[in-house]
Amino acid sequence: TSSATGDAPAFDPAVQPSMTFLREYQKGLSAYHAREFDRARRLFAGLLQTGGANDMTDNCVYWLGETALQQGQYAEARDLFSTVLGYGNSDKMPHALLARARAAVAQKRHGDARRDCDVLLRDYPGSEQAAPARKLLKDLP
Repeated sequence: TSSATGDAPAFDPAVQPSMTFLREYQKGLSAYHAREFDRARRLFAGLLQTGGANDMTDNCVYWLGETALQQGQYAEARDLFSTVLGYGNSDKMPHALLARARAAVAQKRHGDARRDCDVLLRDYPGSEQAAPARKLLKDLP
């Protein structure tokens, strides 16, 4: 499976998405939470193709990664979370680090998981992802 972000627009935290974009984004989240992962993936990928650079690009890529993770596509999930991390100033950074660590654990790449958790705890010690990262680290072989 090729990455859904092959043509992903740049992340631009200064640009607000349209109301249409936000409605479609909410549909994607609802599909994800209903465990309709294929539908969620289509919605998020469609937003990346049509939405232009805005402050929700990182969220769309992140949720694409979560759908890949839920569907057992760990390498694709890691690539998508790495894309989010490449945006640098995304508010999804701690989320993407923890999720990429979870994907690494699923691939038995414990060193990679440990590195992501260490970065998360160093750079985002007060985030809500810090406690699950500490638990993940403790549970690693």
